[in-house]
Amino acid sequence: AGHWSNLDTIWEGDLLAAGRTATALLATATIILVYRIGLRWGQGVALVAALAMAVLPAHVREAHFILTDTPLTFFVTLALLLSIRAVEDGLMRSLAWAAAAVGLATAIKYNGVVAILLPFISAVAMGRDRWLAAFSVVAGAAAFAFLLCAPYTVLDLPAFLNGMAALMQSYNQERPLPETM
Repeated sequence: AGHWSNLDTIWEGDLLAAGRTATALLATATIILVYRIGLRWGQGVALVAALAMAVLPAHVREAHFILTDTPLTFFVTLALLLSIRAVEDGLMRSLAWAAAAVGLATAIKYNGVVAILLPFISAVAMGRDRWLAAFSVVAGAAAFAFLLCAPYTVLDLPAFLNGMAALMQSYNQERPLPETM
């Protein structure tokens, strides 16, 4: 509509409705993924798991805000579902998609890297004769997806490392004990 001529003219409030809608949709999609995971143990288990996720206070609360936690939860849950599927169908392609979901989760929030265990465990479950190839697929797909979504990690490595150092230093500060009452 011609409201914005450059990035400096965008007010954060202009994006609030779209951001909250996107977060709510990802939270809802996470519930569907949990249901799909639960189907491996039957429809009753799937329904209970999806219901539990739908009313989980932390999940509901975070779905109201435009923060990284809801997309992170979505992509880690997607990585779990795709890792399970990779074991079921035995295809390297499925394993690559699971690893790519981990790469996206890590690009959203760095602690998402812990989910790399999911496709690695699936790779081990696929059999001894395929470990090396499966580990290579997992590492490559996760790194590719991460760098696709967070390219300045490498393109501006000094600034990235300085930012990480500043962030880590903030956890090193003394904090007063909270008052009780």
